[in-house]
Amino acid sequence: MNGLGHSFGRVLATLRWSRVISLAQHTFRMHRNPLEVIMSENARTKPLMTKAALMSRIECAFDAFQRVVETYSAEAMTQPLKHGGWSIKDTLAHLAGWETILLKFHLGGESFDQVIGLKGAEYRIISFDTVNDHLHERYQGLSAEQAHQFLRDTHIRLMSELENFPEDQLHQPHPGLSIGEYASLNWIDYVAANTYEHFEEHLATFDSALG
Repeated sequence: MNGLGHSFGRVLATLRWSRVISLAQHTFRMHRNPLEVIMSENARTKPLMTKAALMSRIECAFDAFQRVVETYSAEAMTQPLKHGGWSIKDTLAHLAGWETILLKFHLGGESFDQVIGLKGAEYRIISFDTVNDHLHERYQGLSAEQAHQFLRDTHIRLMSELENFPEDQLHQPHPGLSIGEYASLNWIDYVAANTYEHFEEHLATFDSALG
């Protein structure tokens, strides 16, 4: 093949690769979940945080959440909240489910569908509402004490794993969730969204519904 042929071949290859990248970027934009959009907004205003400060923030939020939960009886924890169908028990399992996703999918590298127990589910492709509905159904049979223990046990394992997470990676993009030129959020944003921000969100829900 002459020089012109080689050049033309390179152009075609470049165009094909550009098309692949374009499709991946389109998929990223089309399937970006609302929660991740909120996480992105929070990330813009989140100051740089050391690992020690992050761990402290998580534990403070978890302890505050625990103190409120422990004021309710097992019977009260199974009653639907005023504004919706979930109970405190359901919320405990919900929080544990998302900490499990952080622990096993984000940090552990396990496949998303296996972690949540829903064959074929892909992070970002499946909506978070669908994930929440699935987790609610999956853990519906837990008693109040079982749901509470599920959260406590998961939280202990998660904090142990975070202790070993390299501090210099906290403010770097999550490598498994980047597509083309679209970098993921930083690791710390996924950690925050599934720990202290999540506890604070639902604690506020308890205050408004039961307070």
